Amino acid sequence: MTHSNDPDRPILIKTVVGTALLFLVLSGAVGGFLVAKDRIGLAGFLGVIAAGLLVGALAGWGIVIASGAAAGKFVQTLTGAGNIPPAPSFSFEEALVMQGKLGEAEDSYRARLQQHPADLEARLALAALLAGPAKNPVEAEREFLLVRAANPDPRHERISSEGLIDLYFTTGQRGRHLAELARFAERFRGTPAGQAAKRALADLKLKPTDQPTNRPSD
Repeated sequence: MTHSNDPDRPILIKTVVGTALLFLVLSGAVGGFLVAKDRIGLAGFLGVIAAGLLVGALAGWGIVIASGAAAGKFVQTLTGAGNIPPAPSFSFEEALVMQGKLGEAEDSYRARLQQHPADLEARLALAALLAGPAKNPVEAEREFLLVRAANPDPRHERISSEGLIDLYFTTGQRGRHLAELARFAERFRGTPAGQAAKRALADLKLKPTDQPTNRPSD
């Protein structure tokens, strides 16, 4: 039901009335033409006018209904309430990390993964936690490699590879860092990120005593 304080009601009324008046003018023109040609009399003219008003009102309501349906779909798209899946949210775990409760955050991620082992977003979030604040590079590497072993899409594969490059860089594992850069350059060959990895790998080989280059950047 439309309430009297609905801000859209005046617009809806104007749409219906405006469309009905437009059809009234058109039907009047048609009726006048038919009267001039002695095709119809006064009764016929009034009938044409009435039909025009009715069709105009129905057309106006049709416009209102169609506009409402389109607006609904547009809002669903913007809010993720339509067919577009919502982005994953780990606000609970992130709040735990901000509070310094790293162990609880890790347990929460693992509980998620126990219920949904194929949730690569959660596994990557866990890996990032382990590689960063939790300072557990061994387990972080394991989680990144599990993502790679799951036959991921290019996005997830790239994130896991970049995570490994960062991990090997920060832990000083030069051999693995070189190997991961080479793999990344080959896997994403022809892309800006792949080219960046190739350049980083070449620079690293030319300057073996320098600190290794971090992840490739676009």
